[in-house]
Amino acid sequence: MTKSPSASPRPARGGAVRLIDGLIEAAALFGVACLGIGIVATVADVLGRQVLGFQVTGTVDLTQLAVVTCAFLSLPFGFRRGAHVAVELLDDRLPPAALRALDLLAGIAGLAVMFVIAWRGWGELELALDYGSISQDLGLPLWIHRGLVVAGGALGVLACLMNMAEALGLWSRPAPAPAGASVSVNEG
Repeated sequence: MTKSPSASPRPARGGAVRLIDGLIEAAALFGVACLGIGIVATVADVLGRQVLGFQVTGTVDLTQLAVVTCAFLSLPFGFRRGAHVAVELLDDRLPPAALRALDLLAGIAGLAVMFVIAWRGWGELELALDYGSISQDLGLPLWIHRGLVVAGGALGVLACLMNMAEALGLWSRPAPAPAGASVSVNEG
């Protein structure tokens, strides 16, 4: 949903909101960096097998961890920046109150999904810890994977709650960056 300017000025975001936004941004950057490591491991494995005749041990484990990290730690950033898939067909035609209602509805749906991810992930985390589950090749403890799912789910819940608070006018959302500009949620 595209954020519409409201008729009355909204209070500025507080320090806690900026802190959580910074944490969400840092988590997304960490996730993307981990994905980069997974890509490098995969390329090294393919080149090693094709060119040098050896296999990089643990590529599957590293790639799985990298994808989980990137996916779940980047979702909250997407929520905060409005980077999710949206149909903007009605944005120009609906009044601001209807757009806010749609933002709230989207926030509730996202909140429900992220809550279930965190909740179910917590159960999986407990099982991984109880059984000492490890990955097949490198023996990485699987609680790491499960913990990242829980962290992403929890940050997603916070992101959705913050978006809903902004839709309700409890504080202002930072202005979107111009096209092609560097994007950071720590603006304002």
